[in-house]
Amino acid sequence: MGLNLHELWMIFLARWRVFAATLLITVITATIVTLLLPKTFTATTSVIVDIKDDQSLGLQTNGAAYQQPGYLDTQVEIIASHKVALKVVSDLKLANNPTARENFEDETHGKGNIQDWLADLLLKKLDVNKNHSSVVEVSYSAPDGRFAALIANAFAQAYIDTNLELRVEPARQSSQWFNGQLKQLRENLEKAQARLTSYQKDHGIVSVDERVDVENTRHSEISSQLVQAQAETYQTASRQQQAEDFIARGRPLDSLPEVLSNSFIQRLKGDLATSETKLHDAEEQYGKNHPRYQRQVAEVAALREQLKQEIDKVMASITTANKLNQRREAELQAAFAGQKQKVLGLKQRHDELGVLLHDAEIAQNAYDEAAKRYRQATVESQISKTNVAVLNPAVEPLTAARPRVWINILLSVLVGTMLGTAGIFLLELLDRRVRSGAECARELGVPLLVAMTTAKEPPHWLRGFYRLFARWNVAGA
Repeated sequence: MGLNLHELWMIFLARWRVFAATLLITVITATIVTLLLPKTFTATTSVIVDIKDDQSLGLQTNGAAYQQPGYLDTQVEIIASHKVALKVVSDLKLANNPTARENFEDETHGKGNIQDWLADLLLKKLDVNKNHSSVVEVSYSAPDGRFAALIANAFAQAYIDTNLELRVEPARQSSQWFNGQLKQLRENLEKAQARLTSYQKDHGIVSVDERVDVENTRHSEISSQLVQAQAETYQTASRQQQAEDFIARGRPLDSLPEVLSNSFIQRLKGDLATSETKLHDAEEQYGKNHPRYQRQVAEVAALREQLKQEIDKVMASITTANKLNQRREAELQAAFAGQKQKVLGLKQRHDELGVLLHDAEIAQNAYDEAAKRYRQATVESQISKTNVAVLNPAVEPLTAARPRVWINILLSVLVGTMLGTAGIFLLELLDRRVRSGAECARELGVPLLVAMTTAKEPPHWLRGFYRLFARWNVAGA
């Protein structure tokens, strides 16, 4: 059956000395232990990590790396790394301290490296915190405030040096690697250019594109001349064939277009017709035996012979023109075929030269890119400062960070109160008693007629609590 507040208060009044003794012992013990604990001083150094990188030429990598969400977490891990702690040990020459060497011999019996052992000890008392800004706090705790400040500042400086080393060392290695590669790439470029120059010299090529254009123009001109020559050959061959047909069919040659178009032949034909007319007139007038008639006959015969000779000349010119055109066509055919082979050869050389040009271009681009990366790595390997700087250096703390006396006393009061209350209820469970008439009537199940008590009044400092509990009890009833 549950207890009300009044009954709880009665239990507390009956055993308040146990509560007070427990609370007092707890507070006194905690205070003594706190005062006996060795004092620990904590010194804090603030470093700021700037996301800007004005010295680096790697614009596509470094700047983006500083803005990554886990960048500050990485920097915190670097600060708390064994490498940085070893640098602190080395910078401060802690391994040369006789006391440190003696402690190392006692704890490790001389096994291992004293610098690694000291670095691990330093890391155990190191605390690195970051907030939402770019500021990282490096705290170190030690019994001596001056030593704590010294170690905190040493960690900050060692972190800056290590950060610089982590940036410079890869760049230095890259610079050395690219330096070696540049020699090989320069040799490849020189070989490619030498092959290109030798090929141009062997084939007499200064500018392959211009030569191809010239030869193509010549090829087109010869092709046009060949077409024209073929047309002329066709025409002269047709005229010769026509003349041969006239001869084969017995037709007079003076009706050929070439003869009809010859003005001299036409004039001769006119003179012949006039002379024949005169011959006819002389025959009728003088007779065939007359000298004038004979002279006219000779004149007509001479004109006919001259006309025949001129027609033969026309026929010979037709044959000669046809032969000349055929020979010219054959020459142009040969020239066209030779020019065609020449153009094809130049195109083949152009393709081969294009391959050599492409190889030289690739070698040049590879060399230029490697030279660019080499210059970039060389500049970055010579960087003398980082994007990290000390914002607030650690100073010797005037007060100890631990133990926290008042906080420990307040905690001991809380713990003592809990222990005292637990002690009261434990004793009550072991020795259960009736504290009031109401409790007796409830436990026995009979009405209460009279209640007589000899309980003493509570101490003066508890009466106020008693009246407060009494009011709560009445209100609850």
